[in-house]
Amino acid sequence: MDWMESQHLAPDHAVRIDLISKLKGIQMAEEYFQSLPDLSKNHQTHGALLSCYCSKKLGEKAVAIFEKMKELGLVTGALEYNNLMTLHMKSGQAHEVERMFDEMKASNTLPDKCSYKILLESYALQNDIDSIERIVQGIEQNEGAWDWSVYCHLAAIYNSAKLFEKSRVSLKKAELVMNGRDTSPFPFLLSLYAGAGDLLEVKRVWGLLKARIHGTRPPTNKEYLALLQALKRFDDIDAMRDFFKEWELNLVSYDQKLMNAMIEAYLEKNMVEEARLLLETTAGEGIPPVLKSFWLFIHYYSRTGERDRAREWSSEASSFVKRGFKWECLERCLGRL
Repeated sequence: MDWMESQHLAPDHAVRIDLISKLKGIQMAEEYFQSLPDLSKNHQTHGALLSCYCSKKLGEKAVAIFEKMKELGLVTGALEYNNLMTLHMKSGQAHEVERMFDEMKASNTLPDKCSYKILLESYALQNDIDSIERIVQGIEQNEGAWDWSVYCHLAAIYNSAKLFEKSRVSLKKAELVMNGRDTSPFPFLLSLYAGAGDLLEVKRVWGLLKARIHGTRPPTNKEYLALLQALKRFDDIDAMRDFFKEWELNLVSYDQKLMNAMIEAYLEKNMVEEARLLLETTAGEGIPPVLKSFWLFIHYYSRTGERDRAREWSSEASSFVKRGFKWECLERCLGRL
């Protein structure tokens, strides 16, 4: 951005405000905003400063610039309202979200799916399931169906409230409104059906995914990870191991998150040697662990009261980092443990 200005190229002032806030602080971002010519103080730059205030939880300043934007006719959509509603959520003022949502609709600003997610989450924090039901019914009857992501968000809320049958109904609706070629919902469906305690649905969704991508590509790392995490909820270590081996045969790039998912499952079952062997094997194949790999063993030995072993893993993890993640270093670490 500095280079663009030095070359007399028109910079994106809104992006610059966001960057300055993150790198140099909110005061510098304010000073930059004030230095802009009047023509550049538009809805984008005002909105960027509003977003900065909201992310920094500066409630009074956020409200002040929002009111100014309304006076100048610079509130152009749901984004500004969403920012303020999110600020209320972060500030522990979930009850204020409904007021902001009503104000948005009264101003003839159409709520988007993010608006509804925030509203539903605010009711969930207040344990107001009746209001959640009212919103769901009103939208479906008067404004059409939501997209799959909102139904999945609703299912997550129901899972947290242990309303598992309602969660399953929401997930079925999510499946109905999915794009036939879109595979991005599948990790969410796997996780949420597992959260609802429905192993049969997890297996059905995995089969549906495999059928949809058949002949085009193998499941992605993200999809396999969602499946492993779902199976872990059902304590199905054998199925996890089988699918992990299947992933290793089909993988395009190695993802240590899947390895750590297996290590964590092994350690929860006190299968320490299996967990250790997996770490050693992948290291031997040139796959570096991440710090969480060490942390899982540290946590396990702390939980089992073997504090000396936990300290050994902690010490070796620190040594491993300081030596720059070299393979010979890892071999020495694992050889001593």
